[in-house]
Amino acid sequence: MFENYVESYYSQTCVSSDYPVQEGDQSIDICVIGGGLAGLNTALGLAQRGKSVILIEANKIGWGASGRNGGFVSGGFNRDKDFLIRKIGHDNMMAMHKLDQDALNLVRERASNAEIDCQVVHGNIEGYLWDQSQTAPQELVKSNEEFGTNYEYWDIGKTQHHYKTKAYKGARFNPDAFHFHPLNYSLNIAQLAKKAGVEIYQDSPALKINDKGGQVIVETPKGKIKSNQIVLTCSGYIKNLYPKLSQATMPITTYVLVTEPLGDRLQETVTDLAYSVIDERISCDYWRPIPDRSTRILWGGRITAFPVAPHKVAEIMRKSMLRVYPHLADVKIETSWSGKMAYASHRMPMIGKINDQVWYNTGFGGHGMAATTMGGEVIARALSEGSEDYKLFQTFGLPYAGSFLGPVAAQAYYVMKYLQDEYKIWRG
Repeated sequence: MFENYVESYYSQTCVSSDYPVQEGDQSIDICVIGGGLAGLNTALGLAQRGKSVILIEANKIGWGASGRNGGFVSGGFNRDKDFLIRKIGHDNMMAMHKLDQDALNLVRERASNAEIDCQVVHGNIEGYLWDQSQTAPQELVKSNEEFGTNYEYWDIGKTQHHYKTKAYKGARFNPDAFHFHPLNYSLNIAQLAKKAGVEIYQDSPALKINDKGGQVIVETPKGKIKSNQIVLTCSGYIKNLYPKLSQATMPITTYVLVTEPLGDRLQETVTDLAYSVIDERISCDYWRPIPDRSTRILWGGRITAFPVAPHKVAEIMRKSMLRVYPHLADVKIETSWSGKMAYASHRMPMIGKINDQVWYNTGFGGHGMAATTMGGEVIARALSEGSEDYKLFQTFGLPYAGSFLGPVAAQAYYVMKYLQDEYKIWRG
């Protein structure tokens, strides 16, 4: 009935995840549903502020997107500042940015001090697939002044000196971003939450939620949990658990592969740097040398509303890698996998409440892992301290995702953006 981790580099190298199944009737202040980073950070934040918390996960801790993604941690949102200013105003946009930066710093601290090896490596490159030398330097200076970022522009010479490909026409270097082993990091947060007093159960899906009485009752296969509030953090795997949130959630799939060891070829023909790399397209590629001395590359990308068959993932992602590094055509693929992320139609995180008993912290597709910590802290402060920071995000609401037509519209959007980006690349 319950699923173990998908076969991936992360599941092959993670620490054990030994948590019991929820059984019997229990009562608690708050029940968090979902054992990914959004749920774990929410539960940890609540417990640190004195709340009694139960967290339940349908499969294994970190089983979904939290344990399958590219491992990139950086600040920022999936929408630009002009969109945010139009929607919530400049001051609120800056307040949202501060929440995001505080979360990024908290993730860095937790990962750097983790008892579990999270393979932390600092630095990220955004490779420009078309020439942005006329605009990027000024834009990065402006961002540094306005948001306190530390971006550095790399011209084509410096970029191609370190990255042995003609694909990148320059780059943005972000020293404050980093990458790590996301599944081990998730398991480290679970460990911190357990030490803080959170009762964690896995292989324990929420089957039914009744929030019509004075308490919320969550039914699992072997028990019931009564709580004053619940927090839904199920991401793209929510299915029909809570209709109002389910209907606002669009599952989008992304894909990852890991190559065989490259040996000396890694430094000689790919890169002499350890940074993570992403490009500026909507449907971008992201990759990084794996920091375990194996000289392997982890390469991910593509976003589709309709999942690709598992046996096709490696070849599809291989083509993406060869477009940037065609000389790796003889390199074998060791493993490949996919995972679902949750998107809202407004492409912002979904953080807020449906009523005083039912809260949500989800929809982090395209925002990176720091945003899940931000959401967890926002919800924890709201439920323990009365903070109203969540209202910054609740402004965006829970718009209907379109049922079966939603994925069709999303796929059409991605195809349109893909064609626009291809034109920019062709134009140079």
